[in-house]
Order: sequence, then C-alpha cells, then structure tokens
Amino acid sequence: RSNHDFMNGHAYKVDYPDNVHIFASESVETISYKKDGEVLASIHGFSYVQRDITENKVPEYQIKDHHIPWHIAMLHGSLATNTVHDTYAPFRLHELIDKGFDYWALGHIHQRAILHQEPYIVYPGNIQGRHRKEMGEKGCYHVVMSPMKTELTFIPFRCLP
Repeated sequence: RSNHDFMNGHAYKVDYPDNVHIFASESVETISYKKDGEVLASIHGFSYVQRDITENKVPEYQIKDHHIPWHIAMLHGSLATNTVHDTYAPFRLHELIDKGFDYWALGHIHQRAILHQEPYIVYPGNIQGRHRKEMGEKGCYHVVMSPMKTELTFIPFRCLP
C-alpha cells in the first residue's frame, strides 16, 4: 500500500488472488517466493498505514538468508534530493546500492526511470496517467533475472477506444 491507498484511508474492499501479498505494516517485512516447494526469492517491503512516511526506511531492509538465490526490495519512496515531487520515505541512491539486493522495485514517482544498473533500481512509472501532466507511454517492466544478467523489457499498455 502507498500514499494513495494507505491502510487508514478510505479504501475499497478488494479480494485479491492468493498469490498477492499486502505488507501488513510500516515495518519492512520479508516474504518468500516459492516454486515447487523451493524458496527462489525473498521479497522485502512495507505498506503505508498513514498517508505520509517521511523517514528513511532503507536501514530496515536487511538480507537475512544469503542462501536464497534472489533478493528483491520494494520501496515506495523518493530520492532525498528530489525537488519535483512530495518526498516520501526518502533515500539516497548509494544506500540502495550498498544494501546488496538484486533488484529494487520503486514506487511513488509516476515517471518511468532506471536509476541504476547492477543492481537495477527502477521506477516503472504508473500504468495510467492520473491527470493531464502525466502524458506519454505507460506500462510495466517484465524483469528476467539470471546469474549472468538481469534483463528488463518495457511492456506498453494500450488504452482501448
């Protein structure tokens, strides 16, 4: 959950499929992604309980089991040096790089941007412009990770007439 759909806000009840996890609090937690009973990735993240989180959450992100092949962090926040958007859960790029995660999936900034490679630190943008200033191609990234490389493919979404 983000600053747009925070837990104590007015949210619509949605029944999510079993493969969707909603982080339970503003404390970073880790869940495991398993396939055929084998843990393939740990996914780290948190939800917004209130609309504003103004403290840096990066210190809470910790890799706990180095035997798990992939470590993915989800962070809804903005660069601390940002002057264009409201600053939520501010971070500095070097802090994310230094954590040792394989991929950082970022949210909050509605403009698509790859902030870093190795590890990839990515804002996918939003899937639909929220107002007329958010024009341009919208979509998502398909991310394929292997021991040799990480590949990102942008998949544009098309609006039907």
